[in-house]
Amino acid sequence: AFLPSLKEIPVKTEKLLKQLQKTLGGKVSSKNEEFYLRTRAGEIEFSLVAEGYRKLALLWLLLRNGSLSKGTTLYWDEPEANLNPSMFPLLVDILLTLQREGIQIFIATHSYVLLKEFELQRNDHSLRFYALYKDKNDATQVKQAETYTGLTPNKIADEFARIYDLEVELALGGK
Repeated sequence: AFLPSLKEIPVKTEKLLKQLQKTLGGKVSSKNEEFYLRTRAGEIEFSLVAEGYRKLALLWLLLRNGSLSKGTTLYWDEPEANLNPSMFPLLVDILLTLQREGIQIFIATHSYVLLKEFELQRNDHSLRFYALYKDKNDATQVKQAETYTGLTPNKIADEFARIYDLEVELALGGK
């Protein structure tokens, strides 16, 4: 994150940076190995910026300094954590754009909403969905699918369906 900014930003990267800047309400800067979000209201120390915005700001930094470029890999555990679900469409759009630009992306999530957003935006993207689970011998197994709905077993979808069914039952006067 502390690498200097690229002198020339590729056009497609510039578009992503502008999307992130609009969402963040400013740009990221650093002084004395401290990061700040620079907005119209002034500079805000990263420690005072909401965690979800810090994640997006770090993504902005990695794009700005060229750390995320063709041939690189991004590993991101639970990108949805501390991020308002209304920002999921932007996050998925950015990640899929990066994937189209030759960046390999691995995310781990337990979010039904984020997974569905990927599936809804997938269009011509090359995506794989994986589920890790324990079999009857307590051994870890992995299943893969081309679509989220094709993934079985799928504890996330099962739990979402259970909650939905319960909500319908309660709405109809049950329990």
